[in-house]
Amino acid sequence: THPVQYFAPLFRELSSKVDLCVFYQKIPSASDQGVGFGKAFTWDIDLLSGYKYEVIERPLDAAESQKQAQLKPHLPTLLRDGDFDVALSLGWYCNFLRGAIIAARRLGIPVMVRGDSQHNPNQGILNRIVKRMTYPILLRIFSAGLFTGERSREYFRSYGFPNRKLFYSPHAIETERFAETASRTDKVQRRQSMGVEPHEKLLLFAGKLVPYKRPLVAVETIVELRRLGIPTRLVVAGSGPLESDMLDLAKRLDVPLTALGFINQSEMPEIYATADALILPSTPRETWGLVANEALACGTPIVVSSEAGCSPDLCDGIAGTTGHGADAKSYALGLQQILSKSDLSEAVKAMSNRHTLEVAARSIITAARSISGD
Repeated sequence: THPVQYFAPLFRELSSKVDLCVFYQKIPSASDQGVGFGKAFTWDIDLLSGYKYEVIERPLDAAESQKQAQLKPHLPTLLRDGDFDVALSLGWYCNFLRGAIIAARRLGIPVMVRGDSQHNPNQGILNRIVKRMTYPILLRIFSAGLFTGERSREYFRSYGFPNRKLFYSPHAIETERFAETASRTDKVQRRQSMGVEPHEKLLLFAGKLVPYKRPLVAVETIVELRRLGIPTRLVVAGSGPLESDMLDLAKRLDVPLTALGFINQSEMPEIYATADALILPSTPRETWGLVANEALACGTPIVVSSEAGCSPDLCDGIAGTTGHGADAKSYALGLQQILSKSDLSEAVKAMSNRHTLEVAARSIITAARSISGD
């Protein structure tokens, strides 16, 4: 629907291999972008160069007339005039994407879908029944499905999507950019600026401070680590509605915590590189968790909720371990395992290198060729 820091690099990678055009519903304002973060902002990395794109819903200039607005091309027209062989939709979760899928199919353009959905046991029974009845029929509209990991593959298969139409296109980030910036980080200086004592381990929580990401569990995990005899400080890179609750809990439990607030993309590799581990204790609503990919790219091991979508793919017991639900002790035990190892750099690097933009793009192209007759 709009430029996203995780997808723009994939579009650039695809554009280097095929004739690509991306259609965005809109370019959000700084206030729109800040919903859920607690502040207005724009991303400080380039999200729009290196590939062709069109914006469907442009804000009108005050001088534009209503007649000119009515002449603005609509997505079906752009699809018709683009002479496209294949369309790719990144899900079907909103009216814009659903409308684009229907428009492409009406024009005879085969549609692929790439998604990271996973089953959520916390959904109501009525919701599950409706999906079980309708999704096997609705998914027939897609000529190919691209799954990002084991959980999303299970999701497709549970609704009867044929194996022969499924292709693995892993979630990936700009691994080289993160790794290069991380390698230049002055970790000693960074740790001092965060108030970390020389004997302390540093655990990072990165993300919005919202209920489904369970930031309070990160605070409770520090308590459990200290009970295990591992002096640890929590650093939080993020903002959101639970920020005051998190700070109050840390104060009440006497947990050393450094709150960095919202950190933009260009600075995040240094934060990851400074931490000894990343914690991601999310609910099943976290259908992947790309902060885990980012941490690994910076050489930082991870402990992830077994409910998060990335856990079967990124947590091998070495570069990453799992915790369970809101059980802080389980995360602490996983971190104890990680922090006891002298050097995990090769295992972390190997895990990161399995999830690259090149692999993700190559799979998309393979799927496109399989249905376009190329």
